[in-house]
Parts: sequence; structure tokens; C-alpha cells
Amino acid sequence: MTAKEQRRHYSPEEKVEILREHLEKRRPVSEICEQYGIDPSQFSQWK
Repeated sequence: MTAKEQRRHYSPEEKVEILREHLEKRRPVSEICEQYGIDPSQFSQWK
């Protein structure tokens, strides 16, 4: 992480919406993680 990058904190509601994109809309995890700047391992922890 560079000095200009800051961590993004997602609310529980935001996490649910992001997870729904994968579980209900069948979007690939890689696409979702790229869009939101989330590490795939973090996404897995949310699940």
C-alpha cells in the first residue's frame, strides 16, 4: 500500500451488498474484488 492509498472501511450493509453480487448475480470474485479494491482473501473472510 502506497502513502496515497488508504484503507476503505465497509459497513456491514455494504459488505452484504458486495457479497450479493457474487452469490445472487453470479459475478466472478475476481471482478468484484477488482471493482471494489478488495483482496480476494478479504472477500472470503466476509463470506
